Amino acid sequence: MDLFELQRALSRFGDLDLALLRCHLDGTLYTQNGRAKFRPGVADKCPWCSEKDGFYHRAWTCAHFEGCRSHMTVQQRALVPSLPAWPVQLPEWKVLSAIFLRPEFACQQAPVRPAVSGGKVVDVFVNGTAAWPKEPKLRYAAWAVTCATGGPGTLLHEALLAGHVAGLIQTAFRAELTAVVEAVPWAKGRNLSVRIWSDCLAVSGERVSAIATGFAGQNQPFPF
Repeated sequence: MDLFELQRALSRFGDLDLALLRCHLDGTLYTQNGRAKFRPGVADKCPWCSEKDGFYHRAWTCAHFEGCRSHMTVQQRALVPSLPAWPVQLPEWKVLSAIFLRPEFACQQAPVRPAVSGGKVVDVFVNGTAAWPKEPKLRYAAWAVTCATGGPGTLLHEALLAGHVAGLIQTAFRAELTAVVEAVPWAKGRNLSVRIWSDCLAVSGERVSAIATGFAGQNQPFPF
């Protein structure tokens, strides 16, 4: 594809249309068939008709959007079935997405039991990151929880928990939250008082408190 021709073709669109086109191209705009893969209780049917939803359906076959195709000639419409799938998904993506969608995802727990006396607060550090952060179809995220076993002022840490982020939405933010979500039940199961440290501003004290409250009220993962 000629990049300069593409830029010229896109130059006639407004900011809103450009934003929607980018969402289509990078996969961040989910239709119902996409949401159904990672959101329980969501059907893959089109909201405006009973057919299976998808980019091709909305662009070319859904009667609700027929007005958007009124400018096309009969000859142009006849060529639509021969066009390549869009957005293009490589076979490798299907393999990777199947791993992300496994019911049981990789989560490792190190056999570390920090020695603490009654009433002592344990300093726990959480962190998350993502490789290829600007490429939605390539990036994958991971998280870790460590304990400052050496006490304040030292760099001695022991890994408590670590794993990959589950699901198709692989972002560093979800990795940061996952680390907190895993750290809270770890501490609760050992009856430990912990001080959770994070370098992510989005993981606020209020959010951590909500997660802890969720675990206290029900013995299941807090939704996020």
